[in-house]
Amino acid sequence: MSDSTESHRNAEDPQCQLLRAAVLELLRTIPETWSEVNADSLTSLQQKGLTLLTAAGLVERRVTLRLALHNNPTAVEAVVTATGECGFANAIESVLAAMWGEWSESYGQWKRSELADAPSTICERVQPESWRLSDQGVIAVADVANGESQRALDFILWQGFFDGQPHLIAGRIGGRQPVIGEGRLVNLRKYPVEELQPSQVRIGNWHEGAEAFARAFGTFLSKNPPKVGEERRFSTASIRELTGLNNGAINKYAKEAGLLTPRKGQKNFTYSLSDARSLLNHILDRSTEDRLRSKCRKSLDNLDDVAK
Repeated sequence: MSDSTESHRNAEDPQCQLLRAAVLELLRTIPETWSEVNADSLTSLQQKGLTLLTAAGLVERRVTLRLALHNNPTAVEAVVTATGECGFANAIESVLAAMWGEWSESYGQWKRSELADAPSTICERVQPESWRLSDQGVIAVADVANGESQRALDFILWQGFFDGQPHLIAGRIGGRQPVIGEGRLVNLRKYPVEELQPSQVRIGNWHEGAEAFARAFGTFLSKNPPKVGEERRFSTASIRELTGLNNGAINKYAKEAGLLTPRKGQKNFTYSLSDARSLLNHILDRSTEDRLRSKCRKSLDNLDDVAK
């Protein structure tokens, strides 16, 4: 992350001295096992210090994120863990990969609209998060306890011998390199956008997350360009035609299949192509009515031709 590789390198700067003290305090405070923390309760210096400790691979974070597209009815809440320079970006890329089947066409549609240059995504962080020392963090704490805090702090803040410049080490040229780290998707839950609750911190107020999200989205899009065709959606009326069922029966089967259903009085609700296919297959599995099963089987065979 840019803060860890470009800033705070002037050890003589009074602000940097304050930052070194904040980082040292955090190292002595963060536990070895997972513990909740409200990052908003940290001072500005402590938040910068936490970002640097994470980027240096000394602290692991577990964060809950909410992601959505402005023009898609399905949002996601994901719990991710991250450490190192690229941890959060890698974790967010895993979330995008899990959702891209449902979001790709909506994103492509947005980029072809008059809103193409406007932000298409919503990304929020939910407090509290959790933190713990990594294995290397435990070693750094031991160094500090043994009176070697200078070496640990220089590594974290890219100063002194660890300033990122070439140095002669045991007869060879070497130097401090970025700690790539790792990010992991722990769990993921889909829900209707209408259920999105205001979180305490939006990504616009979380520089570390905004940078990671931008990096992850750019990398993911380069590998997975959005679909260029029209988005395939099925209205409730379309599902009625495909199954011969009334709205109540459709909602019953959809809920059993774990699919999103329209709220009471909601208009213009649609099912994605994958959800429509899942619904028809679920009805086939659960129903004992030959006529209904035959109609669903026929609809599945022609599903790609009847999308709204």
